[in-house]
Amino acid sequence: MIGVRSRTDAPLRWRRTPVPASALAGAVLLAGTGLVLGRPDVIAVGLPLALAGAWALFRPPHAGSVQLALTLDAESDTGAVEGRIEVGGDAEWIQLVVDQGGERTGAVETGPGEAATARTRILHSGPGEALAVTARALQHDASWASIPLPRVTAMWNAAPGTRRAAELPLSPRLIGLHGGHEGRRGGSGGDFRDIHPFAPGDELRRVDWRATARMARRPGELLVRRTNALSDSAVVIALDAVDDLGAVVATWGSGATARSGPTSMDLGREAALSIAASAIDAGDRVAFHALAPGGRSVRSGSGARHLERLRGVIAGVGADGDGTRYRRTPPVPSGSIVFVLSTFFDGAAADLALRWSASGQAVVAVDVLPRPQAERLTPVQTLAMRTLLLERAGVLQDLRGAGVEVDGGRGDGAEDRGASDAAGTRAEGGAMTHAHELRVPGSMPAPVLRMGAAGLIVGGVLLLNPYPMWWTIAVASALLSVLIPRTMGSWVAIACLAMGVVLTEPSAGRTALAVLLVHVAHVVASWAWAVPWRSRIRLRVLLPGVRRLLVIQAIAQTVAAVLVLAVPPLHGPGFSWLAPLGAAVLAGASATILRLSPAPGSDPASTDDPATGANVGGRS
Repeated sequence: MIGVRSRTDAPLRWRRTPVPASALAGAVLLAGTGLVLGRPDVIAVGLPLALAGAWALFRPPHAGSVQLALTLDAESDTGAVEGRIEVGGDAEWIQLVVDQGGERTGAVETGPGEAATARTRILHSGPGEALAVTARALQHDASWASIPLPRVTAMWNAAPGTRRAAELPLSPRLIGLHGGHEGRRGGSGGDFRDIHPFAPGDELRRVDWRATARMARRPGELLVRRTNALSDSAVVIALDAVDDLGAVVATWGSGATARSGPTSMDLGREAALSIAASAIDAGDRVAFHALAPGGRSVRSGSGARHLERLRGVIAGVGADGDGTRYRRTPPVPSGSIVFVLSTFFDGAAADLALRWSASGQAVVAVDVLPRPQAERLTPVQTLAMRTLLLERAGVLQDLRGAGVEVDGGRGDGAEDRGASDAAGTRAEGGAMTHAHELRVPGSMPAPVLRMGAAGLIVGGVLLLNPYPMWWTIAVASALLSVLIPRTMGSWVAIACLAMGVVLTEPSAGRTALAVLLVHVAHVVASWAWAVPWRSRIRLRVLLPGVRRLLVIQAIAQTVAAVLVLAVPPLHGPGFSWLAPLGAAVLAGASATILRLSPAPGSDPASTDDPATGANVGGRS
């Protein structure tokens, strides 16, 4: 089990959303309509909206911060990365947008102290972004939203697979002092070397009495049987990290590896680790060099710990990407065998192979280009591909002509990908899949909330408004809010609900029901407005809003009952002056409240403060 952890603590900068303005606007319209018509019950319907808007404006969120912690763990036998997202902070509601493997996989609506888990099956080996999270905070039923926080990423170096080879090629000059291969020096442990006259330092047990009796030329001469010494092989692996080309030619140069199939770096990393594992199993020493500017190198060594060190370094080698040509020649000990792993499109790796071969080293050039798949190419692209492959074929032919052994390539881009048992480089990666999973216990999908809000509003309209024309407007607005919540269609449907009170005779029961439904519809519509379509909502995050709703309802229902039961209808010429005066006063009061409401924390609540980072709002 391997663990990677990434943490951040970012301050919150709040800004006001359109939600409190919509609540106050609805309250003003209902109050003005009630004054014009002399209907206290209509004024009472807008009371919970006024209280909700005033609560959000006069109790803004305090300056605080949000803490995010990403933890990655993996088991080598599954190839999957388990990620855990832990959230903390000073907000009721924290909205997370999750990317897995470079792809947007969903969003999470959660609260402080909660956690979500993500599971990703890695498509490619090497370094990559396994998990990334962008967050923002919401407060007071989405009346306040923070500017999206900086993106938090957790990088993962996926180790390649290995294919052990039964035997690796050896250098013709083995000069090690011990090992498991037949050396060129005289010693012990190896096969028969020759028969030689006894000399000081020879062991008596090596005297060959039969050879002495048959071949001795004078009395007292002894002949000994000499053997070769055993030696280890010095293996040097040079991995070219200039190109990362996938099997799908249409993706070359685009950086789109999600649908590129196995890439040259996938095969190169697998080949490098397979060669290293096979050599270390045979008792040989292995050195590694990444052929890229600033590429890492590992000095020669052997043993299980050295193999794990090589595994970590090879897993961290990615394509350089800036096109800078590699110029430094890595040091290679005398008597080594060098494996050069490259696509050989760039001439640097081939030049190094020729240079090492000219200095007397044994060199094996391993072609790691996947079998090209030329589907969906234009004629111009097909011609360009064939030109590149012909140039590469010439490079490989030059290597063969210089005595370099070329593994797996015929130089025409149609290589036999099953011929490299030594390196394991021809694994096409067909078993690799790219499955993402985001688990949020105790949650519901965002479409359920959106459709629930629409159903609640439409049901309220059908219950309180007897006119089919308003039903049609409410249904259309509610459906629009489900698909495009940024249109604020839910509040148009809520207006249709309130019109049912305006267009019917006053009734205490209908007024109480309208006060409840208008307020609940406003709160649920605010939640749905802020939640992306692919999000999952943890139900506990809704509890603060439910508590506020109950408090406001207790106040609003009491005042509404007093207005409906104790205040008579304001009809007659003596009350006509209340309509324009009341509407003007309420409009001015709402504008003043919106302008002079306290700023959250230490930052002003600016509605024109541009948001940075990912868009974590609803889908538009």
